[in-house]
Amino acid sequence: MAVIKPEVRQGHLVQFPLEEALLHPFLNDFDITWANQRRAYNTKLSIYFLAPEKHMQEQFGFDAEILLAVSDFTTLQPRTMQAVEQFLNENPAKGRVDQGFFFIITKDESADSWLNTYMMRNPQARIPVAFDVQTLKSSKSDSWLVRNTIARQLFTRDLFDFQLPIDSDLFFFGRDALIAEFTDAITQSQNRGLFGLRKTGKTSALFKVKRHAEREDAVVLYYDCKNPAIRNQTWESLLSRVSGDILKSVDKSPVQSAANLHVSDRFTQAVGRVPKKKNICLIFDEIEYISPIAKLDLHWHQGFLPFWQTLWTAQSELRRLSFIIAGVNPSIVELDSVGGVQNPMFGIVRPRYKCL
Repeated sequence: MAVIKPEVRQGHLVQFPLEEALLHPFLNDFDITWANQRRAYNTKLSIYFLAPEKHMQEQFGFDAEILLAVSDFTTLQPRTMQAVEQFLNENPAKGRVDQGFFFIITKDESADSWLNTYMMRNPQARIPVAFDVQTLKSSKSDSWLVRNTIARQLFTRDLFDFQLPIDSDLFFFGRDALIAEFTDAITQSQNRGLFGLRKTGKTSALFKVKRHAEREDAVVLYYDCKNPAIRNQTWESLLSRVSGDILKSVDKSPVQSAANLHVSDRFTQAVGRVPKKKNICLIFDEIEYISPIAKLDLHWHQGFLPFWQTLWTAQSELRRLSFIIAGVNPSIVELDSVGGVQNPMFGIVRPRYKCL
């Protein structure tokens, strides 16, 4: 079990001894390294820094300490979020804790629902995971409480509603060397593949790549191909959806005359309308579901070729487009031909293999 550092126990917790019971469930996964009370936006919060244990680094890819805020108010309010945002921007948090993610303990039992609404209205806000006081006090013996709460709140939020500003890149974290390589590949318009067994952190890494690339002003769109809303589509309809998402990401409307163009031409036109200073990356996670080895939606056995021929052609023409694909089976990029036709992925995607 992790520990509460002596300076925290002998300092802040002497003033606020009742908070120690709230910290106990976190000690299965984090050291408590720093604490203080802070005030902003007419809100007082106890602030703790949590250093992740190795298993949390591997499961969620945490590569920095996490800020934990304890609120004494009965409800969550926007000013609480604003106060946390300010604390994250100030010393000692700045440069020490993760800047895109935090925990909050609250008496508000409807905090999860409130946060979902808040995040939709404030898509650029940092990502919170809420723990209610009663659950923490009554679950001291549950060593999985913190891990299950993180997974439930992050993975059950709607990551695929492309009518909303894309904000899910802030959810997850990955290993620095891989993140740096993939982010650099986006700036160079080079393609990457990430393959490995399930539960090895591939999706976590993809979201962190997305976050880092967007900080460099890239347009990054993420698609989970196991989502029926993706895999059930034909290659034409999915390509049309991607085209629309690209245009929305840069606040462009479709050209009226484009309706008469072939769907492949409309895609290339959409990419061409993105400002030249911006690189574009399309991330396809769980790629097997829209490939020649798909087991559920067999139309992708034929649709795979024209879909990727279009993407490859657009990349060759515009040089600002790149792809990241991820999955379990790397044969998608290793086959030189599919059904006797040249595999458009062969030779253009550099694969990486990820394990715990």
